[in-house]
Amino acid sequence: MARRKISRSLRQAAKSLRVASAATKSALKAGELGGAAGQVVDKRIKMLRDTVSAPLSALNPEFLQMGVEKGLAAASVGSSMLSNFAAFQRAYLNFSLANLRLAQTMTGALMRARSPLAVAVAIGETVQAAAVNSVDTILSAAQLGQTAVGGALKPLHRAATANAQRLSRQ
Repeated sequence: MARRKISRSLRQAAKSLRVASAATKSALKAGELGGAAGQVVDKRIKMLRDTVSAPLSALNPEFLQMGVEKGLAAASVGSSMLSNFAAFQRAYLNFSLANLRLAQTMTGALMRARSPLAVAVAIGETVQAAAVNSVDTILSAAQLGQTAVGGALKPLHRAATANAQRLSRQ
């Protein structure tokens, strides 16, 4: 029993580290995305400003590409979010089933209890198991959230950094 608790605690600690690592990576990508987006916006605003003095510069293929890129980015972010929706549903179902099993276990323990001490032990074990289930669920939700954020940032980060590099060469 003690080995199982230690093993579970180690798994939770490892999961916590993975969530923290993913959060750090997402924060770094968000920072890079902000810097790259600023460069792209600056360059494109200057290009738009130049169309006032030279209307033919409005035929620049970059202007057409802007609209296409926005549509592609929105589609890829939407796809990423929808694919993570199923994972959120599975996590909620697992949480619900774990609590149902816990309720069944507690009900059985209370029905078998022959003394007030046995009732107290059953309730104590149930509370402990509920706390562990809650920690598992919180870690799973955090991990799923980080996966969703990372998945949504990935196409935006890729497009913005590629645009910043391409526009800096022009």
